[in-house]
Amino acid sequence: MRESDPAGKAEGESESEGRIYTETDQGRIKMKEQHSESENRTELYEDVLLGKKLWTRLYRKLFWNGVSKKQIVKAMLKYIPEDFKGRLLDVPAGTGLFTYRKYSWMRDARIICYDEDEEMLDLAKKRFARDGLDHVTVKKGNCAKLPFRNESFDAVLSIDRLNAVEDKREALSEMTRVLKKNGRLIGCFYIEGRSGKTDRFVKWFLMKKGWFKGPFETQTSLQLRLSQDYQVTHFHLRGSVVYFCAVKREKLLGGEQNKKSRGEKQNVYSSNL
Repeated sequence: MRESDPAGKAEGESESEGRIYTETDQGRIKMKEQHSESENRTELYEDVLLGKKLWTRLYRKLFWNGVSKKQIVKAMLKYIPEDFKGRLLDVPAGTGLFTYRKYSWMRDARIICYDEDEEMLDLAKKRFARDGLDHVTVKKGNCAKLPFRNESFDAVLSIDRLNAVEDKREALSEMTRVLKKNGRLIGCFYIEGRSGKTDRFVKWFLMKKGWFKGPFETQTSLQLRLSQDYQVTHFHLRGSVVYFCAVKREKLLGGEQNKKSRGEKQNVYSSNL
C-alpha cells in the first residue's frame, strides 16, 4: 500500500479541488495585501493634509509651493454658517479629517458624506460615531452618478478628494444638479497650468500611483464652468490649489442672463503665488 504524502493531496481529493483551494488562498492573500495598501494610502493621505511631520512639510514645500491644505480648508469651512439647518452633501467626503469638528456644531443640519473609497469612509464613519454625530450619514457610491433627486441639497461641499475622481466634469455637473437654486457650492482641489513643477509631479508620480486621476480643470476652464450656473462669491488661488464658494443661479433667459452676469461682475478673485 502506497503511503500518502503529508504535503500532498488528502485521500480522495482531486487535483482540481486542490487547485481551487490554492487559488482561493491566493485570493485571500491578495485581498489582505490590497486592504493593507489601502490603509497605508489612507494614513498617508491624512499625514499630507495635516502637514505635521517633517517629510510632509518638505513635500509641501518642494511640490506644492508651500501651500497648506489645512489652512485652505479652515478658510473654506467658514463659508458654511454654524447655524446651518438645511441638507448638506459632502462629496467626495474622504475621511472626515477636517469636517467632523465643524459638523459637531451643525446638529440641526442633515449631512450626507458620499465617496467612492470604502476605506476612507470607514474612517469617517468611526470619527462621526465616536463624537455621536447622528445627523451625519455615510454612503458609498460613484461621485459622477449621484443617487439623489434634483435640487435636493442646500449646500454641496467638495474638499480636495475630487482630485481622485476620474470624471471630474460629470461629478461637478452632478453637484450642480442636486444643489438647490441659491444653494452654495464650496470646493477645493488641484488645477493644472499654475506650476510646471507641480504639474509634472502630479503627472509622473501621483497619477502613476493612482492617487490623482486626470483630466484636470485649469483656472480658465473652471471659471468658465462656474459662470454658467453660479454667481461666484469667493475664488482664491494658492499655488496650484483653488478654493471657492459659488451660489447657484436662478435660471434666466438669454439676454437677461447675460445682462445679469455683466452687472454682477466684482473683484472676487485672489491669487497668492
